[in-house]
Amino acid sequence: MNFNLNININIMEVKRYKAGSLKGELTTSEIRKLIRAHNKASSIKIPPKSSREDIVEILKKAGYVVNHEKAELRPVSKGKVQKLKVITQQTIAEELPKPKPLTEEQKKQRQQAKQKKAGEKAFLKAVIPEPPPVSKPSKGVKVGQPPPKKEEPTKLNEIEKNRCIKAVNNARSVIDLYEKKEGNIKDSAFSSKKDLMETIKDLNDVRPNLKLCPKTEQDIVDKALSLHSKGLTPKKEEPKEEEPKKEKGKFDAFDKAVEEVKKEVPPIILKWLEIKKDPKLVATLKDKDGNPIKKVKGGRKPLFVKEQEKYRDMVWNKVKEIYKRNNVSMPKKIHGASLFARTKGDWKTYGGLPKELEEKK
Repeated sequence: MNFNLNININIMEVKRYKAGSLKGELTTSEIRKLIRAHNKASSIKIPPKSSREDIVEILKKAGYVVNHEKAELRPVSKGKVQKLKVITQQTIAEELPKPKPLTEEQKKQRQQAKQKKAGEKAFLKAVIPEPPPVSKPSKGVKVGQPPPKKEEPTKLNEIEKNRCIKAVNNARSVIDLYEKKEGNIKDSAFSSKKDLMETIKDLNDVRPNLKLCPKTEQDIVDKALSLHSKGLTPKKEEPKEEEPKKEKGKFDAFDKAVEEVKKEVPPIILKWLEIKKDPKLVATLKDKDGNPIKKVKGGRKPLFVKEQEKYRDMVWNKVKEIYKRNNVSMPKKIHGASLFARTKGDWKTYGGLPKELEEKK
């Protein structure tokens, strides 16, 4: 019975909040006292200058919750009681006993030490003279101004940060338009003059709400508005000059050369495609035993190869003649060889490989 009575008495003596949203809950100092009693067995580290909310959060992570009604720490994690020690007011009485009262001798010694310290202070005050009072300057004398106080950066919440960032980005686009693009909207970040005017209106509306933004960011917005207010109106987009349409039947020199190549070169190639099928001509590529000739003796070429090179040169000479006739810069000789070989790469210049040549492939 005595044990329960002592606990009830201790709970009644515990300090609690008497008003406000925390009415009836333990004060921060009482929670710290419970933690000190806990730390005799194991450690819960509380950083200095921690707020009440910080302390409660640290206790929660350590697996404890504060029971304000019974003034104790209970081990709870994820709704289940763990096998941890319960910290009650009885634990405080056992682990943090109240200091013993001072004896008469101890009180006397403390009083003497206090008087000795007071006497030393009085002696030093009497020996060391006070500094002369600082004379105030006359009205005609100018006094140097004290150094300016350093402005501590103001902490911004997320909404204010986003507002500053958006305003600065818009302002930089305006500055870029007037300083680098010379007011040419076409090459700027704005799609039209209407888009620019809407951005300027937004900057004017949001400027009074940028007082918490850094000074440099405010200056960027002010510069953008200043450039716009000076009358540096953006240049109007100049309409593109339409290229004159070509009349049917009339070509420039290159177009004319292209048309002539498409008309005059394919018949030469078609003629070679017919000749190359001649069995007598194909037979010149094989020896008496019917094996392909790898190397011709004395540097002589088979008749088939000679005829092939002849028609290839004819194609090149025809292309060269057409370009020279139309006074157009000459292509390289390999251009004629690729046309003869019917590769689609060089035929693209002439609108692709003609159909009659595709059918003969």
